[in-house]
Amino acid sequence: MPTCNCFTLIYDSRSKTQGAHAAMSRPSAFDDDAVLEAATDQVWRHGYAAPSVRDLGQAMGLVPASLYNAFGSKHALFTRGLERYLDSGMGERSARLEASMPPRTAIEAFLNEIVSRSLDDPRGCLLVNSMLELAPHAAEIGAVVATRRAEVEGYRREAERHYQVLEDHLAGRDFIVGDGYTIADMSAWGWIDRAARVMKGEADPLAGFPNIKRWFQAIDARPAVAPARAVGHDHAFKKDADEQTRRALFPSNYPPA
Repeated sequence: MPTCNCFTLIYDSRSKTQGAHAAMSRPSAFDDDAVLEAATDQVWRHGYAAPSVRDLGQAMGLVPASLYNAFGSKHALFTRGLERYLDSGMGERSARLEASMPPRTAIEAFLNEIVSRSLDDPRGCLLVNSMLELAPHAAEIGAVVATRRAEVEGYRREAERHYQVLEDHLAGRDFIVGDGYTIADMSAWGWIDRAARVMKGEADPLAGFPNIKRWFQAIDARPAVAPARAVGHDHAFKKDADEQTRRALFPSNYPPA
């Protein structure tokens, strides 16, 4: 999964925009996958703004007129490439693992593959890179993400199923393992602390899981929690894509002197 640690971007082989793409007139003398791969690689390495239409056309083996005839615009080309990236990365992995493994094993393999590919590919996540660079176009990128809504809800349901397993396990228990606080409680606390992100829109995301809520409140009241929450709060994270940020995201645009 090129990688994106985003569970909101899962498989949908028929996006809402594909009907419009199919209706467009385009030459039949090139392979769509090959030219989209070439264009995506240019944006992935250099960002959206840096490559011109001519640069993209050269990478794709198309003259600008053919590129416009086939895809309509640079932004439309980018959107097609992004859709393909999501389908062939996250989508392929999700479909393959769900079809061949039980849920818990599939989730573990899913995360392991993300980590492995992230270590092997220095380009990072195309979607995250693009969202950082293309703030004015975030709504359009969001439209691509929205086509995955059903799959996103599937992951939420899977998270709720795991919550229920923990809920049942904690009935009559103060801790996850044994009679005392262990690393299992420490690890699960960080997961449950993000319940509001998983159960978006819920006023009380743990309302349906009273045993988890009781356990979480007890763990959350421990003295070590406040220092843990404070980690990173003294660091001013950047909000603008300045030159230093662009150098970090797209190092190939800034060759060594």
